[in-house]
Amino acid sequence: MLERAKTILSQFGIDAAEINPMGTGLINQTFLVRTTDHAQFVLQRLNPIFSPAINVDIDVVTRQIETAGYPTPRLVSAQHGQLWVESASEIWRVLTYVAGVCYETLDDPDQAREAGALLARFHLTLSKLQHEFVNVRPGSHDTARHLKALREVLDSRRDHPNYVEIAPLAKEILSLAAQLPMLPGLADRVVHGIRRYPMSCSTISMVRQFA
Repeated sequence: MLERAKTILSQFGIDAAEINPMGTGLINQTFLVRTTDHAQFVLQRLNPIFSPAINVDIDVVTRQIETAGYPTPRLVSAQHGQLWVESASEIWRVLTYVAGVCYETLDDPDQAREAGALLARFHLTLSKLQHEFVNVRPGSHDTARHLKALREVLDSRRDHPNYVEIAPLAKEILSLAAQLPMLPGLADRVVHGIRRYPMSCSTISMVRQFA
């Protein structure tokens, strides 16, 4: 894999001295790259659920964030001018590296508050962005749809070996969700890609364990 990664990097004009796995992301395979002159980049092999054209969307969004004065990773163009490289039916991309600390979980309320504030700045920065997105996955965060799927799985997979362990948590989620107020209809907006913790994503995880 590392030799293949070096071949990919050469197509971006990057001479890698060191390539190491980076983080514990669930979607794209990610590597931290250090070059012979000590520059750093991020190399990613995209999950096949995404069209390579998603990189066009990312480029537009990150340009908007950078213009607003916030630090953000930016896509690096390959030597042929494209924002990605295709190799053996795989899509690879390179991004600039932004130094900092990445938290897998929150340790205290202050971290949660800062994360919320950062998310708000992200949404405000993109609130006036006019762009027709290429890679759209409708329903990814449709909470009502995921709750319906969870109820159906609870009814149909009582024989599953993990049922006893998972069912109490699933029922608690359904009970709490029933107490939430109905949200008013809102216009479409550019928002973040939710990764792990919101209810809709937790529901997906449990449905997959039952399936």
